Amino acid sequence: MKLIILIGLFFIAANISAQKFSAKVEVTSETVAKNEPIVLTLKINTKADKVIMPKITDFKVLADVGNKKTYSEMVGQDEITVEKVDQSYTCVLVPKYVGKFTIAPFTFIVGNETIKSNEIKIKVEDRKVSWQDSASIAEKYTGFSIGSEATSGVPTKTAIDYNKTDKTLVPKENPVGNGIPSFEITPTKIKYKVVSGEDFVVEYKIYKEAPKAEFTDNVEMAGYDNLKDFTLVDGPARHLKVQSNSTTKVQSGTADLILEAPLKPGIYKIPAMKAKYGDTVISSAEIEVVVE
Repeated sequence: MKLIILIGLFFIAANISAQKFSAKVEVTSETVAKNEPIVLTLKINTKADKVIMPKITDFKVLADVGNKKTYSEMVGQDEITVEKVDQSYTCVLVPKYVGKFTIAPFTFIVGNETIKSNEIKIKVEDRKVSWQDSASIAEKYTGFSIGSEATSGVPTKTAIDYNKTDKTLVPKENPVGNGIPSFEITPTKIKYKVVSGEDFVVEYKIYKEAPKAEFTDNVEMAGYDNLKDFTLVDGPARHLKVQSNSTTKVQSGTADLILEAPLKPGIYKIPAMKAKYGDTVISSAEIEVVVE
């Protein structure tokens, strides 16, 4: 009986030792956009003790080798039942440059053996996929969340923008402004019809955009001390909000004056109102007022 068991163990060991280990790497696509994450799937037909990534310089490693999965089944070989094992891992890269590149083989350590995978050739084209498409790949393989926290509305720190020119991975920012530094003051209306002696409100739109590093003052109103035929009852009241991201700052909103109309009916002009930022002063258009 012992002899039979020993013979059986000998055949099992012989089958296992005779098994040829092999490793391969598969890629989602060999042609990608310059901001498109690349998913590598590493496969080996045994249990690996260690996986060594080659030196990678042309891609940024978004997710290191991980997400290990092991598949095992008992199969019959020459009337002997042996265990067949397959393992897989994933790795996610993001291109740094446009061009054709080669990813060297990955190395698998199994006991005293070293098994090399195939190399992978990648062509990176000078085009971009949408941020949503690129981030959805990252979310699937790295656990990144996309969008905003459900309760606070604050963008999550793991929402990623791959479209930055310096190829670094930074939190995606909301766009601010029109992308052009500007300073404007414009009347909401250029003509009013009012009753003599009564109060009325005149409103101006204000917009100031500049690089964040240069935006150090606040927008102020000026010119309302010389209204000629009108009496200033109150104001100017500024209703301005500030928006900014890492590069741009915008101050925008309205400013209004409460004026008393002249007692004598006729057609009048409210002089140009001024907005001041630092040493810069700009003027609005005049406003026509018909007093009845």
